[in-house]
Amino acid sequence: MIHESTTHRSTGTHLAARRSAGRFVPLLAAALAAAIASGAGGAAAAASGPPRGAPTALADAVAASLPRPTFAASAASASGIGLPYGTSNIDTFEGPIWPDPTRWIYVADLGGPASGTRWAPSTCRPRAGTRSLRANGVTPGGPPGCGAAYDGAFASSAVLALDLTNLREAATAVLSFELWMDAEPNEGLLVAYLTPAGVDGAYDRHILYSATGRVKNWVEGGVHLDLAAARDVYNAAWRGDLRGKQAFLEFVFVSADGSPDALGAMVDNVAFTAAPSTAPTPPPGTTERTTACTAVRDCGSVAVFGYVDVGCDRRFRRGIDTPLAMQPRIDVVAGPDVLGAALGRSGRQTFNYPLGSSATFTMAIPDGYAMCPDSPNPAVVEADAFNRFRRASLEFRVQRP
Repeated sequence: MIHESTTHRSTGTHLAARRSAGRFVPLLAAALAAAIASGAGGAAAAASGPPRGAPTALADAVAASLPRPTFAASAASASGIGLPYGTSNIDTFEGPIWPDPTRWIYVADLGGPASGTRWAPSTCRPRAGTRSLRANGVTPGGPPGCGAAYDGAFASSAVLALDLTNLREAATAVLSFELWMDAEPNEGLLVAYLTPAGVDGAYDRHILYSATGRVKNWVEGGVHLDLAAARDVYNAAWRGDLRGKQAFLEFVFVSADGSPDALGAMVDNVAFTAAPSTAPTPPPGTTERTTACTAVRDCGSVAVFGYVDVGCDRRFRRGIDTPLAMQPRIDVVAGPDVLGAALGRSGRQTFNYPLGSSATFTMAIPDGYAMCPDSPNPAVVEADAFNRFRRASLEFRVQRP
């Protein structure tokens, strides 16, 4: 069995494979031969228990033999899409641009020239909508037919960049995607976390997911990767926490010599979900701030207006209704952020916090007043309530009982 290291560092054999496309085929073929001769390796053997029809893991020799994606030496210059709390749809592959450079920063055949076999959207087997991402969506001979098997030796790589720097305190951070799988033994999909590891362009590749098998269907329940407690399929001792980082995640489909009838892999509905920390919330009145934003680009603004609504008719009428000039306090819980401040004498206050989270606003009811029946307190501003200018509004309406 071929082993580079448990972190799959791209030095030695990996660099040689990248520099000479012609050497990739025998390198991977040798790895597969060694894996099959030894019983398919520890990871595949450990994964022999899934239900019939579910994918199993590739041999660790296959992962160890992969050349590196050439972007890795300059990974620090890439940023990726900034992610908020809640669920974000990363890509459904329905858009007009592929690859979208704000998400997919590298797409190539690791074992061949620039015109090799690569990931690309395809209309053949969408999970939803009209397209999914196909491992061999582009080949030297053009897009393959929907019933065409994947052909030849290739390692199609697509690297997804996710900016998790605002999610350092998230309770959970999960990347999910739908997977259609039909691959020969020890040919299939690897999903890896890439980290630069030195000025010479070497890097560590930690395999978070590994799948092969003639499933011929969408994997039931999809695939879910815990990025807050990441694990290496082939190195049980490795632990990784990607919260608060810029994460580079590689989807790579490996083929040693193609298949007479297997169709490869399709990916669809890539999404990311982050939940805020469940740390105790400071009690009302202990926080004095109106903004939790760290950058303008991720900031939403909520304008709060409190007033006496005579008749509780849900509209402010000058000369009849009056602002709450007694300046009641507003407390806000927006994801992991806690804000609070009094309304101004005009009955208004503005709060700013990162987009992507719902927020709960609570007003301290002034003495001698009661809330209008149709004015909730606490009130929730949902994550989708903001307009294209990242603004939303909220009213607290009171009456004399």
